[in-house]
Amino acid sequence: MAVEQYTESLTLKEMKCVIGKNHFGYVFPQGDVSNIEKIELLLRQAGGKPKECEIDDFSMGGKGKAKPEYIITFNDNIHEIIVVECKNSVKKHCSPDKNRPSDYAVDGVLYYAKFLKQEYNVIAIAVSGTQINNMKVDTFYWMKGQSTFSMLEKAKDIILEPFNYIELIKGSRLRKAYSLDEIRNIAIDMHNSLREIKVTEAHAPHDSTQETFFGYCKEDGFIKKKKVGRIDAFGRWSEIEKEWLDLYRNKDVVDGLSARHCVSYKDEWLCEAYMKTDYSKLTPKHFQKTVNDYLAYLIKYGDKVENSLGGENEA
Repeated sequence: MAVEQYTESLTLKEMKCVIGKNHFGYVFPQGDVSNIEKIELLLRQAGGKPKECEIDDFSMGGKGKAKPEYIITFNDNIHEIIVVECKNSVKKHCSPDKNRPSDYAVDGVLYYAKFLKQEYNVIAIAVSGTQINNMKVDTFYWMKGQSTFSMLEKAKDIILEPFNYIELIKGSRLRKAYSLDEIRNIAIDMHNSLREIKVTEAHAPHDSTQETFFGYCKEDGFIKKKKVGRIDAFGRWSEIEKEWLDLYRNKDVVDGLSARHCVSYKDEWLCEAYMKTDYSKLTPKHFQKTVNDYLAYLIKYGDKVENSLGGENEA
């Protein structure tokens, strides 16, 4: 028989974590967070989920203490927490007005989140169903002190590992941030630097006697995840970004990453044309891959290659 505990277990399995200590942080079941006083007080303020309560109503906390399926904390990010609410039936996923917290997963997790967001940025996850191929999953982000929440559309009907929720939110923040202050500051920096090659001066030729800086910005550390897109799954972007910006601002030449060269309109304007290879990063795996790729090419196009070189055609 489909029971709520099965949905809870399936959720943890998809998140690839266990109750208790994990590499990223800690998973607390059923609101058992007595060792974190701040969360404990907020759960007691919320109390048990009432039968009916509007999202903006803080006066109807139930008796006792709130007990969400899971609360997840992070070792390296004390400002973000995850709260999870599960229901065994997809019919109990969300009410029309999201105001029935005791009966519906979405309503319930938002009920918890509206109290927790007083002190934390809350990732609220509602999961309903017992079959992974037809489960309903909605994820919301409620920032600390804000009156409204937002839905994470890219996490619709999928369950991610806890760290990937953080990366998904970081991606959204980066897009917003870089459209404002960051882009402005970097643009000013680039403008001041690019004056040396006069690319912004109309009808003035480029001075090919001055070295131009080239950066090879290809490996940004991001990987592709199904239904989520490109994310910084291994937390490498901050370090890579700093290195790239330092190279650009200082015009440093580093093998495999950057180069400086005098160029004219007749020359290649690509970093690869002037950058030296960093041979220290080459391994036997690179050689093996090249051989494998070549063998695959011969298998697929061998006859054409032989014919183009004047070889005999098969009878």
